[in-house]
Amino acid sequence: MRTGRLANILLAAAAVLLAYGICEGVLYLLAGFDRDAGRGSLYRVEDLYVSNRPVAVFDQVSGYRRPPGPTRIARIVHDTVAFDHVFTPNNAGYISARNYQPAPPPDTARIVVLGDSFTAAEFNDRPWPDTVHDALRGRTPRPVEIYSFAVNGGGLGNWHSIFFDDIVPHYAFDALVIAIFGDDLLRGYSYLHYDGSDPYIGYFPTRAMSSEDFFANYLPRMQRHNAPVLTDAEIDALERGERPGWRSPDVKPRIPGLARRLAATLRRPHREDTAVKAPPPLEGAVDLAALEARYGPEASARLREIMAYCRDRGIPIVLAAIPGREDAKAAAERQPETANQKEVRVLAEAYGALYMDGHAPFANVPPGDIDERYWLKYDAHWNQAGSDLFAGAMTDFLLAHPELLSRHAK
Repeated sequence: MRTGRLANILLAAAAVLLAYGICEGVLYLLAGFDRDAGRGSLYRVEDLYVSNRPVAVFDQVSGYRRPPGPTRIARIVHDTVAFDHVFTPNNAGYISARNYQPAPPPDTARIVVLGDSFTAAEFNDRPWPDTVHDALRGRTPRPVEIYSFAVNGGGLGNWHSIFFDDIVPHYAFDALVIAIFGDDLLRGYSYLHYDGSDPYIGYFPTRAMSSEDFFANYLPRMQRHNAPVLTDAEIDALERGERPGWRSPDVKPRIPGLARRLAATLRRPHREDTAVKAPPPLEGAVDLAALEARYGPEASARLREIMAYCRDRGIPIVLAAIPGREDAKAAAERQPETANQKEVRVLAEAYGALYMDGHAPFANVPPGDIDERYWLKYDAHWNQAGSDLFAGAMTDFLLAHPELLSRHAK
């Protein structure tokens, strides 16, 4: 009787171990295919963002930081290369050709910039703040330097923490430019993190207050990001149209990690894991009260705090409306003011800031050139020509407002 019972226990244990081994084997095989975004598509590559090393890790202030050194990134859509570029963050972890120093040189004015991917533009050779910096050289009464603190996917939540936890404590500045695209002011906190070579992305209404908080309460709720890490040779092969096959993934247990993530998720009370969806743009009369009702109390408070800090110190602010592809086409076709233009203009008037219409330079080009000359193919962002067109308009705007080029830092 006891022998039979022991045999049954051993048999059950062997079955469990066998099942565990089979599951680990299946997960291992799937991990090797996980990098092929083109499976089941009419195209070899349907839509893929790829890099030759992990491009970001969690950062409590900015949401994520780019690792030091050069990183190659490429986006391939419908077998077409939208961009293939190498970017190198500066000493502060932001996209700029210059390293940042706490204080500007004597008698030099400094303008700091907050923005999203249109401003960081790591897919272009030169983001527009660098272009403006160089274009102002020798044309102003005193030297002017432009420091960009833009982050891809960032919005008001990230900007607020960058402004108060990075810029204000560490960098003297004399003017602030906030480059606003689409729903930037409705965005909470954007996070991007590579766990080894596995990328995760998430958008949250609340901020991770520490690394421990992030890894315990945010990372488990973030989605896998279609942004694999491949070698340069593999990226080249993708761009030649060769579909990647199975690659040997890391040899490691995968079930324990899945179990820990599931347990961590189940232990927490349910709450939304992404920012609230943006309500539709306002129609008809638009004023500050209507916009703050649209943003909600938390976002409105963040924006008021940034504006109040600068106003109380006599630091001028520029709110710039950044056009998307369709807005740029509307400007080229001389259509009425877009929702983005109206929103940013009303905010500038309400807060006593200067309004810069970033749509205006595209009103001077043929509508067909928006796609053909100024925007990346199969991508939502402007290309180098589009960025440079905006930069030229921003340069002229700054030269027309000498108060932005004066010393205000105390």
